[in-house]
Amino acid sequence: AVQLQGGHNHVVAVVDQRIRIVPVSILDWPGERVIVETGLQGGETIVATPSRLLEGDEVRPLTAGVGGAG
Repeated sequence: AVQLQGGHNHVVAVVDQRIRIVPVSILDWPGERVIVETGLQGGETIVATPSRLLEGDEVRPLTAGVGGAG
C-alpha cells in the first residue's frame, strides 16, 4: 500500500525479513491502483496493511492463502 507522510509517498517493504520504508514516485493517486514510477525494482515484497510496523522490525511474510482465507 502506498502511504503519504510529510508530503512524500512511500511503501513499506520487507527486505531480508525486516521492515524498510521505501520512498516512491507514483502516477494517478489516490485510486484503487497506482503506477509506481521510481523507488521499486520489481519483485519486492510490499506490506498491504502496515499499521503497527516500524522501520527495522523483524517480520515473517506470508503469501496469500497461508494462514487465512487468501
